Amino acid sequence: ASLLCSLERERRGHLIAESMSSDSLLTDQGTQTYSFLSAPFRRKTSLADLTAGKPLELHLQLQLESVTSRHNKASSAFTFLCGHTFQRTEYGKHYKNIHSEIQMGVDGWFEQRCPLAYLGCTYIQRRFRPSTYEATVSFNEELGCFSLHPTAPSSQTRGGGQAEGGEDSLSVLPYEVLCHVANFLDSLSLSQLALVSRLMRQVCSSLLQERGMVTLHWERSSSSQGRANWKVTHKVWRFSSLFSPVDSWGFRNIPSISEHLKVCHYNEVERKTEKMSLPRVQEEIQSNKSCKGPTLVTLFQEKRILM
Repeated sequence: ASLLCSLERERRGHLIAESMSSDSLLTDQGTQTYSFLSAPFRRKTSLADLTAGKPLELHLQLQLESVTSRHNKASSAFTFLCGHTFQRTEYGKHYKNIHSEIQMGVDGWFEQRCPLAYLGCTYIQRRFRPSTYEATVSFNEELGCFSLHPTAPSSQTRGGGQAEGGEDSLSVLPYEVLCHVANFLDSLSLSQLALVSRLMRQVCSSLLQERGMVTLHWERSSSSQGRANWKVTHKVWRFSSLFSPVDSWGFRNIPSISEHLKVCHYNEVERKTEKMSLPRVQEEIQSNKSCKGPTLVTLFQEKRILM
């Protein structure tokens, strides 16, 4: 009954055979395209009555489905809130890379776990990378967002990162050069670079007018009656959590998960050494009529093989 009532509401986002006009040019004409019983169950029917005489089984099927704009989502599904703020020019890139590609394919595609994870194996490998350069995708728990970390060549990581006097080699560059270099960074990198030092914070501040956003800072307060309310205390300049957009993804050059199973401690191979008789397909075999043993027909008749 609940399914039928939901079907009436969810069909094309409104009741069946109900006309809906969103403006003076567009009018939706709802038509009944299927039939169902108005009273599929008797009055005072319980779940025990429906399952009487039937085997008690539990079936679970999980799958991803696309939802059209005609679907009345508010009354049938939980709304997912991202919780992050972006510029209008960054919204499409964020939705494509994070919600449409990474989150929809993180289980088994972007991140592949060992098939024996249910036994306790913690092996995980990340399979995808940007098709044009080497980088890894990870989740930053402190920021609550996904990040992209390019892999630097080995020749760039051997020289050391400090100049004379203990100062890093990047900070000794002229201020104009630092501003030019920071202009090539994405918003997420700018937000993290601003936390390195006062100089880097000043460099990133020069890009706030072009790359930054102004957000409201809310604080909770209590009134004299004991009621809690929220109010805006000040405005904050900030960068978004958008990393460099990825147009297409490719597979990383890593061994298959089967290579891990060869050395996995939870992969215990059980070898069968005892002989087992197989059922014959026909009642009699022309080559050996004296061969005795069960057949598939007799096994089905004896209900020894379950369909």
